[in-house]
Amino acid sequence: MKVSMRCTLVFFVLMLAAALAVAQSNAGAPAGNTEAAQPMQPAQVAPGNTTPPVNTPAPAQNPQPQRPIAERLPAAQPVTGESYVIGEGDLLAINVWHETELTRTLPVRMDGMITLPLIGELKAAGQTVDQLSATITTKLKHYLEAPEVTVIVQEPRSQFITVMGKVAKPGSYPLAQRLTVMDALALAGGFKDFANVKKIQVVRTHRDGRVERIPFDYKRAVSGDIQHNFPLEQHDLIVVP
Repeated sequence: MKVSMRCTLVFFVLMLAAALAVAQSNAGAPAGNTEAAQPMQPAQVAPGNTTPPVNTPAPAQNPQPQRPIAERLPAAQPVTGESYVIGEGDLLAINVWHETELTRTLPVRMDGMITLPLIGELKAAGQTVDQLSATITTKLKHYLEAPEVTVIVQEPRSQFITVMGKVAKPGSYPLAQRLTVMDALALAGGFKDFANVKKIQVVRTHRDGRVERIPFDYKRAVSGDIQHNFPLEQHDLIVVP
């Protein structure tokens, strides 16, 4: 009898201990969602790449800078015709049709003369291109039946104008064709900062040695007033203060 009571008592003690253990374990569990946390998925990385892709903005495309005005203008072309007066230093291309031995390119010497086969010494400076062509043709008729002569000023070096002062590209430019003051300023690349466009002058030296200073009204010329955008002459000097 005593043994049976002892067994029952031990059983109740064990049940009580088990209940206390369950209660303690439930008290230590965190409150909130009882569902198990989902494991984090690793970031998808492209094969062979050890770093995750990063979206970076495309670099801004800078506009291409415009070329200077002087570079956009056509270069001086060889001169033909009756308007250009040949001078010392000009490079002439003289072509005699079907006569390769008489065809050549040569400069006008500082004394204004050139030397040609059969003709010898010939005054070239002071003649227009057409006049020199006619002169050579006339002299070659003593040796050829019907010579055909073409004269081209390959490099017009004797006639030029000069731009100086506050311009981008000061210097001398060939006067191989009709140029106005605005054309020359464009060839010189335009004005620098702080250029005084109200006091531009064209200094012109005449054949008798007289020097003339001609004021240039830039604002009226740029507005389209043709009278104020006058053509330049040989050896004119444009001064931009």
